[in-house]
Amino acid sequence: MARLPRHTGFACARLRRSARALAVALAAGVLLAGPQAAANPAAPGRSDGLDALLDDLTARQGADYAVLIDTSSSMETGRYYPQVRTVLPAFLDALSDLDRVCLVPFGYGAGNCELVPPEQARKDLQDLPEHADGGASNLGLAFDSAFDGLRRGRNATAGVLLLSDAVLNAPPDSAYRKLSSTGWSTLRKKAAALPAAANLTGYGVPFGSGGHVEQVLRTVLPRYQMLDPSHDDLRSRLAEAHDDTRIRQARQAVTADRDKGVLVSWPDSTRRASAPGPVRMRLTATTASLPVRVSGLALGGLPAGVHVTSGLPARIDLRPGQQHTFTVTLSTDRQQRSGLRPGTRRTVWRLSVRGNVTSPLAADVHTYLAGTDAALAGHPDGPDLAMAGSVRTHASPWLWALIALAVLLLIALGVRYLPRFGRPTGTLVAEGVDGTVVPFRLGGRTSVHRVDGLVEGSGTVEVIRLPVQRGQEPALRLRCRIDGREAREAVCRPGRTELLCGIEFRYDTPRT
Repeated sequence: MARLPRHTGFACARLRRSARALAVALAAGVLLAGPQAAANPAAPGRSDGLDALLDDLTARQGADYAVLIDTSSSMETGRYYPQVRTVLPAFLDALSDLDRVCLVPFGYGAGNCELVPPEQARKDLQDLPEHADGGASNLGLAFDSAFDGLRRGRNATAGVLLLSDAVLNAPPDSAYRKLSSTGWSTLRKKAAALPAAANLTGYGVPFGSGGHVEQVLRTVLPRYQMLDPSHDDLRSRLAEAHDDTRIRQARQAVTADRDKGVLVSWPDSTRRASAPGPVRMRLTATTASLPVRVSGLALGGLPAGVHVTSGLPARIDLRPGQQHTFTVTLSTDRQQRSGLRPGTRRTVWRLSVRGNVTSPLAADVHTYLAGTDAALAGHPDGPDLAMAGSVRTHASPWLWALIALAVLLLIALGVRYLPRFGRPTGTLVAEGVDGTVVPFRLGGRTSVHRVDGLVEGSGTVEVIRLPVQRGQEPALRLRCRIDGREAREAVCRPGRTELLCGIEFRYDTPRT
């Protein structure tokens, strides 16, 4: 491992650039493919547009950091410790307000890891020892303190930055004396159990020989990266890794927002809205990273003539998770529908919201994140609003004409197809068993006649005129009741004779 140049300013400048690149990479959630990340190819289409897109998509995420600072005397002898104290403010300045960081100085022992905002961490720099004069480098104890602090972290991404020049130099009685000691296996289990274990990365900045820094990172963490501040190509390599990491994080953010968009709600839905009058409507962006734009806003479900008079913008831009509430005024100052007579009619309709949902970043996502598209839900989603109102009606002469035409049509159909009774004509002649003949003159639809003397006993015959369709011959229904016998029925047609209750009945009409 090459030594840093002796010129302190030059070394500090390089370390400052490394710290800044590391801070941004950690904030983006570095996920290295192997035990040690190789240099990533330069991001294609590098431009200010890509920078702006990545800033927009990753600005809402933070990371937790544990910075382990070797305070052994060799750090002072090689003048590495003063360089660390000089460059750490620049590292902290590169962090965002969402990040949390702890500074853990270690020698024989190790300080506590209390995650604090970057502003507080800058104040904690004053508590670091003024000079490094420790006699050991207990790296295992430093990692144990770091994992204890990261266990209480709240971000999904975490990183451990190890700044040391020494080989493994723990006290003889330490559980971390050798990499084969039991303490290191315990540290691996602690690292795997951290809340941010899936996105935990180690970074090593070895000063001087630092021969065991990489071995320690490999032993404790599944993902790590060595940062060589003396490497001539370090700046471009970090920029490339930074771009690639942020692009991968941006792709994940866009994918997580797939099929999301805008939710419509009605703050006053507990009571039925009425028109004319104001209606409050709320649009909420359901995305976590992508801003959304709703264009072509319109209200659906309104009856003809009811229209929006004010309050409905043509376009609305929302940040991820943002809500926007506005009041829309409806007017019903025009006649709405035709009726039999003029007046006002109460009605209920369901109000819905129409529009096109896109993201202002859709074009940049397609340009800079090849293979990824901002596939949002194309239209606003949410329940309709039941709305009560009144509409004016006006009498329509055409409607009255249609009603008259329908009545005439029904009359014509009745004349043509409905059954007709008409006035019964003709005579019903009854002849008894003894040859007695009695004529019964018909009148009305139903008539009743006595048949005493025509049969033994007394009784009646009920004559019922049956309905007849046009073109059919008339017919009579005869219902004979003789005392002591069951009633009998028969249908008698013109010119025909029917025997019923022992009496012959014949229906004579003028045509027969």
